[in-house]
Amino acid sequence: MRARSASITATDFCMAIAAVAGAMLLIFAAAQAQAQTFQVLHAFSGGADGSDPLSPLTLDRAGNVYGTAFEGGGIGAGSVFKLSQKASGWIFTPLHSFQGSDGANPIAALLIGSDGRLYGTTATGGIWHACSHGYPFAGCGVVYRLQPPPTNCRNALCPWTETVLYNFTGFADGDTPNAGALVSDSQGNLYGETIWGGNQNYGVVYKMTPSAGGWTQSAIHSFVWADGVTPVPGLISDSDGNLYGAGEEGGGQYGCGTVFELSPGQYGWSLGVLHSFTCTPYELPIGGIGLDQAGNIYGLFDSDIYHAGGLYQLTNSGYGWNMDILHNFTTSNPDDGWWQGGGPVFDRYGNLYHVTFGEGAYGMGTVFKLSPGDGGWTYTVLHDFTGGSDGANPQAGLTIDSDGNLYGTARHGGDGGHGVVFKITP
Repeated sequence: MRARSASITATDFCMAIAAVAGAMLLIFAAAQAQAQTFQVLHAFSGGADGSDPLSPLTLDRAGNVYGTAFEGGGIGAGSVFKLSQKASGWIFTPLHSFQGSDGANPIAALLIGSDGRLYGTTATGGIWHACSHGYPFAGCGVVYRLQPPPTNCRNALCPWTETVLYNFTGFADGDTPNAGALVSDSQGNLYGETIWGGNQNYGVVYKMTPSAGGWTQSAIHSFVWADGVTPVPGLISDSDGNLYGAGEEGGGQYGCGTVFELSPGQYGWSLGVLHSFTCTPYELPIGGIGLDQAGNIYGLFDSDIYHAGGLYQLTNSGYGWNMDILHNFTTSNPDDGWWQGGGPVFDRYGNLYHVTFGEGAYGMGTVFKLSPGDGGWTYTVLHDFTGGSDGANPQAGLTIDSDGNLYGTARHGGDGGHGVVFKITP
């Protein structure tokens, strides 16, 4: 009897331990779910602060957030802003309002240079050229730099100083540099894309080279139909200095878009098409692309199935690039026909994060997560935009910090009705 009693006691003890462990896992999972928060950092009014934020955000080492608004500002030509965390709140500071002649309608994300200055592009504005945009501001766009005020400036609203580094003419040098953020190399050169212009008006990849007297612009590649044309935002680079991008049309026998690589060499830059999209069922890469630590490429595509799209992965087998579909959206195109700036971003665990312009419980867009696993990728919606105070229709990719917090913008909605800046703590 004693031996049997001891055996029952041990079994009960083990079952109790298992029950406690299970309960702790449930509590931990619930705590993780509750820990996820969505916070609006700023709601745009459409006035001096700007309107319609279309670009991904940029973070500095101190945790400050920088971004652009496509419209609004002083004369409606757009603005550049900064958000700084103070205690439990965020302080919004306008840095620059575009005047048209110095650029207008910024769409691309900002780049923080090694000198601490901000570098960016505008889709229109600058010196007048014969560019037919249909926008209220003339000009083919500019590359600009913003310099912070002197350290002895005692006014929190001290404006930053803008310098126009280059005015596009709309010819061989390119037209409308709204296709993604600038990228830099170790020598301080800047690289970007235009969606039009070039030798065949299909867009260019250009290089900005610093010199003692200023900057020199050169088109390092002018797109032809076989390359993939109308480049979607924007370029990304690897540690070897190669540039990757996508063309919304052209390429191969189908003409439904490409993913390409530009590689520097002794005699210039050479372009290789990594993948040509077929028109059925997968077509038209949209939005920017992302690169993980293993060198795999990710992006969104349109599709003729249910008029919806999805998210693809390209992996290098050593003999070519293979495409896999990680997720199919079911109700709408993920970008609703707009150029969507910025590609997917990744956390330290390999989880992928991105946004949709439509989709979601309210049809106003989502922030979603894809998690890799043995059985494939698991799709999770982190936030469904309602069109109310939380915003609507995020049109730009996300930015992630070292703690895994996500920052982004929604083009519409918010208390002011002109879009929001938001933060998600997963």
